[in-house]
Amino acid sequence: MRDAFNYYLALIDKFPKTEYTEEAKTRLIILRNILARHELFIAIYYTKRNANIAAINRSKFIIEKYPNTPSVPAALHLMAHNYEHIGMHTLAKDARRVLVKSYPTYKPHYNLDN
Repeated sequence: MRDAFNYYLALIDKFPKTEYTEEAKTRLIILRNILARHELFIAIYYTKRNANIAAINRSKFIIEKYPNTPSVPAALHLMAHNYEHIGMHTLAKDARRVLVKSYPTYKPHYNLDN
């Protein structure tokens, strides 16, 4: 996936005026969403294994590296959950505040039960 992403970037960079540029841009968006979702699945896995710091770090990675993807609100929600779990209530509250302000209608679409 990452190789495909890099190849599409190279195609757009090298041949910006070709008929394939628009299709490559569309595929880049799709690939970014897939890569972000994959990171989210890893963060959920870490959460289920009580590796809360690792899950928080994965959530931060999603927010920083894949902004404007559908996985960002879930990453914020998961981050707040993990902060709460380790007793960092202020950070959990901050993450929830950002989630509610940015994505007011968000409802979790994943389950943390094993």
